[in-house]
Amino acid sequence: MFKTISLALTMALLAPVAAHAAYPEKPVKIIVSNPPGGPVDVMLRVLASKLGAAWGQPVVVENRPGASGIISTGALVKSAPDGYTLGMVVASSVTIVPFAVDSLPFDTQKDLQPISLVARTPFIFIVPKDSRSKQTISSQKSSAMRKLGIERDADLFRFAFETGI
Repeated sequence: MFKTISLALTMALLAPVAAHAAYPEKPVKIIVSNPPGGPVDVMLRVLASKLGAAWGQPVVVENRPGASGIISTGALVKSAPDGYTLGMVVASSVTIVPFAVDSLPFDTQKDLQPISLVARTPFIFIVPKDSRSKQTISSQKSSAMRKLGIERDADLFRFAFETGI
């Protein structure tokens, strides 16, 4: 009798889980704030291909460039909140832009939820291989520090603190 009741109770508790289909059950769209063909778009398309293969559903990339991410983020905010439309933006689009633009059609604190860090991409200066500029970043930093009378990195932080920069 105990086994029968336990089995019935277990089945009753698992019924909602069994009835709910696995995500995703239809194509997923990712809205990106960058134009087609750029580094962010290419990286996202590789990621979308991998996600599509893992999920068994197509993952469609929709480019909505312009206005420092306001266009793409606005489109995301207006989409159905069903989990089938995601957005990928450069972090500054939702962290700096709200302070630089007086009126946005959305509130980044109330209307958006970050779900994952996708990549960390450093910005670097480059020159042609045969360029006359042979000065590396570290030698430029050393030169600038000498001009300011700074001998080591710790002094640089103190200088920044004292000058308020």
